[in-house]
Amino acid sequence: MRRKVFTASANYNKRSGVRQSPLVEDTTAL
Repeated sequence: MRRKVFTASANYNKRSGVRQSPLVEDTTAL
């Protein structure tokens, strides 16, 4: 599950083109 969340965050960041903190990434993925 953790890996899925991380992947989703990475994809979102790639699309957005903006880097966010891990905590923010986790919230965005959720």
